Amino acid sequence: MSWNSSAPRDYMTIHDVNYKLVKEFWWNIAFCLLCLIFGIIGNSIVILVYHTKLKSKIEERFFIPILAFLDLLACAMVSALMLAKSFYPAKFQDEYACKVLTYFGFSTSSMALFMLAVIAFHRFQKIVRPFGYQLSLRAKQYIILVIGVISYVLFSPVFYVYGIKDIPDPDTNLTYYICSAPSKGIPKRSMFVFQGILICIYLISIIAMAIMYFFVARTLRMRIKASRKRKEIHSSQTLHSAVIVRMDGCAKANNAEAMSKEKQIEKLMNAPTITDTYDTLQLRRKSCHKRKGHFSLYRYSYIFMIITIKATLSYIVPWILVIVKSNDKSPWTELNQRLFILRYLYILSHITNPVIYGLLDKTFRKHLRTGLCEIRAQQYVMNGSGSN
Repeated sequence: MSWNSSAPRDYMTIHDVNYKLVKEFWWNIAFCLLCLIFGIIGNSIVILVYHTKLKSKIEERFFIPILAFLDLLACAMVSALMLAKSFYPAKFQDEYACKVLTYFGFSTSSMALFMLAVIAFHRFQKIVRPFGYQLSLRAKQYIILVIGVISYVLFSPVFYVYGIKDIPDPDTNLTYYICSAPSKGIPKRSMFVFQGILICIYLISIIAMAIMYFFVARTLRMRIKASRKRKEIHSSQTLHSAVIVRMDGCAKANNAEAMSKEKQIEKLMNAPTITDTYDTLQLRRKSCHKRKGHFSLYRYSYIFMIITIKATLSYIVPWILVIVKSNDKSPWTELNQRLFILRYLYILSHITNPVIYGLLDKTFRKHLRTGLCEIRAQQYVMNGSGSN
């Protein structure tokens, strides 16, 4: 490791190295704090609004407060792990904290991903197989419990694989202590097996979600086409009726009884004025209303599809870095601190979900504005009573 300091390396201690790393890569700490603040505030608002204002109003909203709660836990645990590693990049010596933070950080984040797979199955059954088996309320509760047990059991090897690793630095004659895998005394093969199993499980979950949402998207597209076809048939019938009415009026006004009905219809339909009639304007408005109605009807399917795609993309870069780092001959370099944010980039999937709810769920926005107005009104009343 190279330092831009004029101090002799012989007098440099591990505390000096740790301080220099914290000072040089301060943006890692800033990123962790922002993730912690926005993740807790955003997901708490989602839980509060959906659990109090929108509770049991629509069956599709059942998973939203649960997913928000898991996102909140993941933000808290992953941010705590990131902060610990950011403040102690070279002298992380608390092995118990390393194991516990790593375990709960990985397990809660994976639990949210597995919950997305359950939501994908639920959307698949509702949209693609509406007359097939549907998850009941009790079945959903059991599935949530099973997901929690599986996630915590699946990551139990963390207590064996992860821990404090000693890294000697020949340049400074110091030994650094980091929280990583494999820990001291654990063979590297154990880390490869554990991480390989996790990557396979993640890939299976992501592929399963991709297949289910492919059929969901295809079914929604078929329903859109069917709706447009019905709309075109209805539009042509309505337009034909409007043409007949105008034809009869024009025929009487111009005494054109001798002209056949077919020629009169063809003449009036080719006239440019027909596009500006009240009937055609109404048809356009109905068409726009139907498009909005389709999105309102399948709003939560689109919301969960966007969340799933976003979560999948957020895991790609971290797992690429895990694979690359596992083959790195130098286990600790300054480059690890530069890639620190990319290593934990998946935390963004737990932070940005409230933004998606706010953008796509107008009912959520409505109740959120109402709640904020009530809070402001209460503060105004309290300030007024205090001044009196």
